[in-house]
Amino acid sequence: MLDRGWTQRDLAMAVGVDPAHVCRLLKRGTHLRVTPELVARVAGVLEVEPDYFVEYREWRVLEAVRRSPSLRERLFARIAAASDHASTPRSKSRATIVSGTADPVAERTGALE
Repeated sequence: MLDRGWTQRDLAMAVGVDPAHVCRLLKRGTHLRVTPELVARVAGVLEVEPDYFVEYREWRVLEAVRRSPSLRERLFARIAAASDHASTPRSKSRATIVSGTADPVAERTGALE
């Protein structure tokens, strides 16, 4: 954006959102999350791929994890193994109860025992 000499207002106008929204999204420490659709529009006007932005890459990873319980479990195992807390005892149960149903991966792996 700065390389093009654009202000936040210029970017907001180019992607069709309120300048205050862009300001809030760019504010450090914000809890707001940009939507993948807005990232795609920003990428288009800046002539870069959406995955140029870390927010888009993060969204893609989270969506992949949400769609694939086995991927979630593999990633968790890698993170836990690499963590400083890997030697800390963990509960045998990995189940998550949502709306009264157990996690199907935990059921298949016997983690609910």
